[in-house]
Amino acid sequence: MDVHKGEFNERMAQRRPDGTSMGCEACHNVRSWVDIRSFDHSKTKFPLEGAHRSVACGDCHKAPPGSQEAQFKGTPKNCEACHDDPHGKQFAPKDKDGVTLCADCHTVQYWAPSTFDHDKRTQFPLTGGHTNVGCPKCHSLEREVQGKLILFYKPTPKDCAACHGPDIRPEQEGEGKTNGENKTEFDERQGIGRADDSK
Repeated sequence: MDVHKGEFNERMAQRRPDGTSMGCEACHNVRSWVDIRSFDHSKTKFPLEGAHRSVACGDCHKAPPGSQEAQFKGTPKNCEACHDDPHGKQFAPKDKDGVTLCADCHTVQYWAPSTFDHDKRTQFPLTGGHTNVGCPKCHSLEREVQGKLILFYKPTPKDCAACHGPDIRPEQEGEGKTNGENKTEFDERQGIGRADDSK
């Protein structure tokens, strides 16, 4: 009896060196039915890369509603079909279904740091003292979305005084203030513009 209803006929028909068909042993083995290490996912349309290599089969291949059998063919290949949007739908939809694509900022190798290019994708290039400032130093607005606190990246003010306080002198704007002099009260609280102690 084929519990997969012909889904893996081609794979099961592969031949052993003695000419007999592999059958169920094309994926399973006689020691443990659930041990399917012999299945080569790289030969599918979704090779397991990065963090996906450590995910259990059943986390992606779930039984559809009303069924006891895991679904293999037809399993979604896009991030958004399996992963919830951790950004609370704050980013403008990019595809025809109104979904922001995770791959716009993240890779399968690692989720963070993101590959978001602040210089090309915003109106505030990170130059001078802003180059190495961590995202949460500027993006600190949190909102509750469905019971979870979500960091919102917009709106974030672009004028110097909004972050550095009203005392910032015009000649300091855009200089990044890396020498530790003339720091505002905000800079002290945020740790911005600290003098380099390594010198």
